[in-house]
Amino acid sequence: AQRRISFETYIYSEGTIGRQFTDAFIAAARRGVQVQLVVDAIGSNKIPKDWRESLLAAGVKIGDFGKPRWYSLEELNYRTHRKILTVDGNVGFTGGVGLDDQWAGNAQDRQHWRDTMVRLEGPVARLMEGAFHENFAETGGPVTPLVDPPAPIPPEPLDSAMVLRSSPTGGGNDLKRLYLLTIAAARRTLDISSPYFVTDESTEWALAEARRRGVRIRVLVEGDITDAMPVKYASREAYQRLLDQGMEIYEYQPTMMHTKAVMVDGAFSV
Repeated sequence: AQRRISFETYIYSEGTIGRQFTDAFIAAARRGVQVQLVVDAIGSNKIPKDWRESLLAAGVKIGDFGKPRWYSLEELNYRTHRKILTVDGNVGFTGGVGLDDQWAGNAQDRQHWRDTMVRLEGPVARLMEGAFHENFAETGGPVTPLVDPPAPIPPEPLDSAMVLRSSPTGGGNDLKRLYLLTIAAARRTLDISSPYFVTDESTEWALAEARRRGVRIRVLVEGDITDAMPVKYASREAYQRLLDQGMEIYEYQPTMMHTKAVMVDGAFSV
C-alpha cells in the first residue's frame, strides 16, 4: 500500500492472525498510508484494548458499525457482515474470511474453517471501496476518501466483474433478484455453496424451473460442524423436496464450511 487501505470485517479477534493484521495496519499508517477500518461492534468486540490504542495512536481511523443503543434495540441484528480489503483503489479482496485463527489453517480439523477469498484488480476495486465508505459513514467517522483519476482500462481486460451492495435497510431485494436471475440463466449446471442454505418460496420455484430445463443442480452445505445449528435444522427441512426433484445435496464433513458461491454453467459465479 502506497496511499490508502480500507478494511471492513465482522470478526476481528485476538490471536496470531489478528496480531499480524494489527501490526501491518500500524506499519502502513506510520509510513504515511491512510488506513481506515470498519469493524462490527458485536462481531469484533473482542479486539484487545491495547491493540485498539496502538492503532489509534498510529493514526488509523476505526469505525464501530452498529453499536447497540437502548433506543434502537430493533436494529440489534443490523450487523455488517461485509469482508472488504482495498488497497490504493486498485486491488481488492472479498469473501468469507474474518480475522481469527480459525481461518489460519487449511480446513484440516474442526478448529480451522473452510472458506474462500477472491482477489480483484482494476476499476472494480473502486466499487468495493465505495461499499466500505457507505458503512464507514454510518459509524459517524469523518469520511474523507482520497479520489484518484480513473484508472486506465486495458483494451482487452482479463475478465469482468460487478459489485452489488446489500443491507437490511436497502439493497436486499437487489441481491435476491441477482440470485434469481443467476439461477434463471443456468442452462447446463448450477453449483451452489452455502453454509446457511435456507430457501423461500421464490427460490425453490426458481430451482424447480431450472430442473425442468434439465439443469444439473448440486448444493454443497455445511454438515453437523456448524456455527448455527438452528439454521442447519431449518436447511434440512427442505432437503426432501429438493431431492425429489433430482437436485444433489452434499454436506461438507471435515470442518465448518463457510464458503458462499454460485457457479453457472462453469462460466461465471456470484
